Order: sequence, then structure tokens, then C-alpha cells
Amino acid sequence: APPEGFSSIYILDAQKKTESYPEFLIINENNTFNVNVGVENHMGKKQSYEIQQKLTKDPILTFPINENPENIYFKTLESQEIWETLITTTINNPGNYSLVFELYLKDDAELVDENTKPVNYVLLNIEVDVRN
Repeated sequence: APPEGFSSIYILDAQKKTESYPEFLIINENNTFNVNVGVENHMGKKQSYEIQQKLTKDPILTFPINENPENIYFKTLESQEIWETLITTTINNPGNYSLVFELYLKDDAELVDENTKPVNYVLLNIEVDVRN
């Protein structure tokens, strides 16, 4: 049997590198930031994807995390196609956060079912503080 296909998701910083992720933010200084989120289709066929962007202060025990998405992104990719999108986020309150991007497979434009689990996810841990 041929190997089963897969889909990958990753985060790059604003310069499309892995060097300067937003880890420590100060409110009113740099609490608005950009990251690039990429998806790669290795399913061997055309595939539709949904990325759900979520922000949580809670410990993450399971996926999908129990937060409403702040943003939802949708795109259909050809086999082997790569989709990178620049995402701007603002965190307005101090605390320790996880910025999570959950990747879902979709059939055309139907909504993701409530109990659907993401096929993949990626997250950044971010500490937000106030300048003393």
C-alpha cells in the first residue's frame, strides 16, 4: 500500500525565519506582532484546510483546546502546495499565554464539526507584561 499522506503546519517569525519569535511582550510597546503560519499539503491530492487561531491562558491538556477561535483561515491547496499567511495578533492583558494554530482537514466549505480533532497544531508560549 502507498504511504498515507500527511499535512504539516509551522510557525515562522515576521522575517520568515525561526529566530525571533515573540516570547516576551510589553503592553503598549510590542504587544501587537506578526507571525507567518505555513501549511504544507502532502496528502497526494487536492485538500481543503482550515486554520483556527486560538489564545489561551489555561494549561493545554488536549486538542482542540476549549477556546473560541479568534480568527479562522481557509484555503484549498493542490498536492505539494505550500500556503504561508502573515497573521497579526494583539494581546492586551498581562499573563502567560499559548497562541495556538489548529489545522483541520475539510471537505469543500463545510464547517468543522464540534467534535472534530485537528490533524495537527503548532503553538507559541508568550509572556505578556506591563512596563513598570
